[in-house]
Amino acid sequence: MNTQNITLKLEKDLLLKVKQKAAALNTSMSQLMRDSLKKFLLEESDYEKSKKRAIELMRKALPLGGGRPYKNRSELYDRNK
Repeated sequence: MNTQNITLKLEKDLLLKVKQKAAALNTSMSQLMRDSLKKFLLEESDYEKSKKRAIELMRKALPLGGGRPYKNRSELYDRNK
C-alpha cells in the first residue's frame, strides 16, 4: 500500500475523543481515520448511485394524472338528476 503522511488540525477535545475511540477499538488513530474516510466515501458513492437510479425510475414511471385540471365540486357530484 502506497501511503503518504498528512498534517491534520483538530480541536483538542475532538483529538482526545479520537484517541479514546482508537484505543477502545485496539487500533491506531491512522487506521481509524482511514477506515472512517473509506466508509464515508463509500456511503456517499452508494447514495449518489441510488439517487441516480431513483431519478431514472421516476422518469420511466407511468403518468399518475398530474397536469390535468381538478374537477370542481359540482362536476364531481352532479345533484341535478
